[in-house]
Amino acid sequence: MNIKHIQPKYLSVVSLLILILNIQIVHSPILGFVCAVLYIFTIGRVFAQTFFQHDKRLWGVLLFFLYMLIAGAGIYFLWNLSNPVIFGILALPVAVTLLFTRKHSIAPNTTPLKFQPSWRFYFFFVGFLFFFLAALLVLIEHPIIEAVRSPWLALPHRFWILLLIALFSFFFLFMASPKNLPQRKRILFHLAPACMLVFLFTGLALILYPYGFGFDPFVHQATEKAIFDHGVITPKPYYYLGQYALVVMLAKMFQANIVTVDRLLLPLAASFTLIPTMYYALKHMIHDARTRILTSTLLLAWPLTFFITTTPQALSNLLLLLIIFLCFEQLSWPPHNLDLQNRTNAYKLLPFILALASLAIHPLSGIPAVLFVLIFFCFSSQRLLSRIFGALILFFSSGIFLMLFGLKKNTTTISLSTLFAPPRI
Repeated sequence: MNIKHIQPKYLSVVSLLILILNIQIVHSPILGFVCAVLYIFTIGRVFAQTFFQHDKRLWGVLLFFLYMLIAGAGIYFLWNLSNPVIFGILALPVAVTLLFTRKHSIAPNTTPLKFQPSWRFYFFFVGFLFFFLAALLVLIEHPIIEAVRSPWLALPHRFWILLLIALFSFFFLFMASPKNLPQRKRILFHLAPACMLVFLFTGLALILYPYGFGFDPFVHQATEKAIFDHGVITPKPYYYLGQYALVVMLAKMFQANIVTVDRLLLPLAASFTLIPTMYYALKHMIHDARTRILTSTLLLAWPLTFFITTTPQALSNLLLLLIIFLCFEQLSWPPHNLDLQNRTNAYKLLPFILALASLAIHPLSGIPAVLFVLIFFCFSSQRLLSRIFGALILFFSSGIFLMLFGLKKNTTTISLSTLFAPPRI
């Protein structure tokens, strides 16, 4: 096996051992940050090489976070989240990938494309970085510590000027970029700036409100703090376990404050998953990569207020949105495409894993997510039995939700004749 394919495994082992030593003895935030980032990206690359057809690092890292979320929620539901349990959760994927790594296929065209951008390309890229950082600095310099009707009204005018120039620099960056931009360069010069723009909006409350924003996050942070300190909280909550487990494990890995990890989780997750997932979902409808990324950035026209504060409902909604994007990508495949037939099971199972993670976080989004994925894949199948099964799921799930919506506050039973009666005028 090629040394390039073996190296991430051993890097993940070394970084995991140092990470465990730091959690148990050293307690250094700097060492924790370095080792946690190294471990996440190396094990993400190993996941990508093991479970996907090509080296899709985004899906590998996402799959690892989903594993942490589902495994942590399940084990906490049955036991606790003490340090030895967290060590076992982190060590399991390393052991499995070391023992059962499959040989992955290499792309037939390995010759790197010639990359010769003009000076305008670098000019607009540096200009975007400059004005983005300047707008971010303006947000940091104007914290909100009193009641306001809207945070947008409290921002100075120069923020809007800097934001507008950053958006124009981002647009002209695409116009000046060559068409033969390699994939890794495209991620650096196109996808990364788009994700940074999304963070400028999703991280607004995180930056402007130094004491926190909303009410629900304080309750969840207190619960996560108790689990972080004692491994369990009693009475044990059976909702929201996915978020609690993920935040606690990340705080242990990075040796960071639990409140900081909680506040950063959803804005960063939304910023670095929405645009790349939509870009991936549109790849069979829009073949030009530049047009596809610009189309994906139209997501900024949609209000992102759902993702400004970390709550279980919002995190579960994010996973539900990723499921919709991935299922849309399955629908956009050309008929009788050989690549679709040769896809690994990881691509097909990713929406199911996202649905289980959403269910582990919040049932209000998780149950519809599981039903949606089941119905989607049943109707996507060419087998008559699968379509009949999907129709039955659709029928019974629709009836259950209809009955739930018909329930009133003080009623314990419900009559079907009352439920399906015509409305009174």
